[in-house]
Amino acid sequence: MKKIISKQLPYLGYFFKYLKYRLFIILFISIAVGVLDGFGLTMFIPLLEMISSNSDNATNDSLGNLSFVMDSIKHFNLEINLQVILFMMLLFFTLKGGAKWIEIYLETIFLQYFIRRLREDCIDSLANYKYENFVNEDAGVIQNALTTEVILVTNAYRNYNQILRSIFLVITYSSLAFLSNPEFAAIVLVGGLLMNFLFSRIYKQTKKQSKNIVTGNQDFQGLMLQFVAFFKYFTSTGETLKFREKLVERVRFIEESQKKIGILKAVVMGIREPVLIFIVVLTIIIQVQVMGGILASIILSLLFFYRGLTSVSQLQTSYNQFLSFSASLLNMDEFLSKLKKGRKVIRKFSCEPNGISGLELKNITFKYGNTEILRDISLTIPSNKTIAFVGESGSGKTTLMNILCGLLPPLEGDFLIEGCSYKQCDILILQKKIGYITQESVVFTDTLFNNVTLWDTKTEKNIKRFYEAIESAYLKELFDNDILHEDTPLGNSGITLSGGQRQRVSIARELYKDVKYLFLDEATSSLDSESENFIKKSIDKLQGEKTIIIIAHRLSTIKSADLIFLLENGKLAGSGTYSDLIQENRLFQRMIKLQQL
Repeated sequence: MKKIISKQLPYLGYFFKYLKYRLFIILFISIAVGVLDGFGLTMFIPLLEMISSNSDNATNDSLGNLSFVMDSIKHFNLEINLQVILFMMLLFFTLKGGAKWIEIYLETIFLQYFIRRLREDCIDSLANYKYENFVNEDAGVIQNALTTEVILVTNAYRNYNQILRSIFLVITYSSLAFLSNPEFAAIVLVGGLLMNFLFSRIYKQTKKQSKNIVTGNQDFQGLMLQFVAFFKYFTSTGETLKFREKLVERVRFIEESQKKIGILKAVVMGIREPVLIFIVVLTIIIQVQVMGGILASIILSLLFFYRGLTSVSQLQTSYNQFLSFSASLLNMDEFLSKLKKGRKVIRKFSCEPNGISGLELKNITFKYGNTEILRDISLTIPSNKTIAFVGESGSGKTTLMNILCGLLPPLEGDFLIEGCSYKQCDILILQKKIGYITQESVVFTDTLFNNVTLWDTKTEKNIKRFYEAIESAYLKELFDNDILHEDTPLGNSGITLSGGQRQRVSIARELYKDVKYLFLDEATSSLDSESENFIKKSIDKLQGEKTIIIIAHRLSTIKSADLIFLLENGKLAGSGTYSDLIQENRLFQRMIKLQQL
């Protein structure tokens, strides 16, 4: 049964994963709506008989196998007269209205529940994605999946839910039609199946255009991210118009695919009803003139089929619309599956860091694919010391820092975090103690206070810590000159600030967090001398209080480091103080000479 359902309804499992029993509650209520509507329509036949025969009472001879409805009324010792029929008609349609209200209400509640669960799944999956996998992902694909695709999958659910409801309503009305007049119902049903076959080619084309839209959206999102990120470069080099053409090309590709889907939808909507009426008319002629059927039972069956065919129409419309979103659903499923396969490994802890021993690498080797980046690195970083990594570009400095931050797991060797192997403790214990400042400052499009505190509430204690961090990062002068205040918006990624000010905001954030380890990856390499001096003074104030690990391009900035590690081609080529290395290490001497220090 499970295989049959998965084959005939391949997307059912996807939605059931998020909605569970909620998916079927709506379906059961839809059946109730159809049955109550059918019973209400059944009351029209005895009513028409009474009118046509000018009688005060009605029989159930023309109801076929639905005569049990009238028999149930008689069971309560009620006479089948005009007043009783009208009352029962009103009762059935009132109950149907109540069931319809519950159906729409629950549909709204369950839709919002589905959207929330889907978005939370996306957020959780991305938040737990391994960094080494993330760096190889296309930012446009991620952006598209988390924004556009979520909306399209929501639309897919709306239509799929309508498909299931329509299927159950078609079954309900078809069953009532068969009970009323089996021969008439069988002929119409065959005609409906032939009509569905007629539309199958349209459905295939719709599905194809849906895939084109997903591909186009992914490309467009990726290009837009790059356009925003490198807008200054494009503008200053006059390449804006050239890149604009690439964006416009993707927009037009998406537009063409959407137009084709719209044309296919128009074809379905335009020919559907005439074909349905043709089938019904032909069936009535065959039933009455050839098979000698009773017109009253045909009319009742026709009423049911009219309702059923309305549901068939809704089914075809919803199915065609669902196909236009189906590629997004498959894309989202593949995207989330990839994220979940690349989840961080959560280990149970058998070791608790002691908070004293610092960090230690033992015979560490690391590769990107087949390219070896680090080889047999062993070093110790004592607590509350300032450590510097230096070396030429490509020597492995940033990769080494990423391992120390817990972003990348070593291929071989061991990484001890305050006396515990990274394999035996929660890496988050380390990362929550880390402050990280790179050459590209992390400044959010928000106020200064929210940037520094990461959206902490404005309690008296937090405001005091905020101003202490601001002063330690040498940003207070901007307050004194009325350039900044705590609620100052910093613009898109801090565009209103200079490079040095953005770096000082980053430093203030880490000081506010009161981290134990402060990592600086060439944090001053792109700054002017005055800004670099401010940053250096901020860091110097922290020496002896925190473990500071620096990657420095300018060797003059690490003269006061307690320990310098020199890297060359992924290997440790020397270590010691600045004065030790300048006297004993030829590679370091050559680097000093090149920088004319």
